[in-house]
Amino acid sequence: PWLEARMGGPPSGHHKQLVSVPGMARIEALAPCWQGLPGRPPCERAALARAFVARAVFKFPTTSPLIETRSADKTLRRLCGWQRAGSNASGA
Repeated sequence: PWLEARMGGPPSGHHKQLVSVPGMARIEALAPCWQGLPGRPPCERAALARAFVARAVFKFPTTSPLIETRSADKTLRRLCGWQRAGSNASGA
C-alpha cells in the first residue's frame, strides 16, 4: 500500500521485485555517494547500481532498453533514485 501511495498507482510485478532486491543487497552500503573530482559532476553511484539491478529484474539484454524504459516509466525512474527524466545518466 505504501508503494502505491508513493508512486501514484499500482506497481507492476517487476516494480515490486525491484523494491525488494536493493533492500536485500544494501546498495547504499556497497556504493556510497561520491562527490567527484574538480570539474566533474558528482555521480550518484547508488542510483546507477539500482538501475543495473532494474536491468536484471526487467530482463533487458542491453542498457539501451533500460534507458528508454527509465525515461518513460516514472515509477522505475523513482525507484532507481532519479526524480526527473532529464536527470538520468546516459548510456555513454
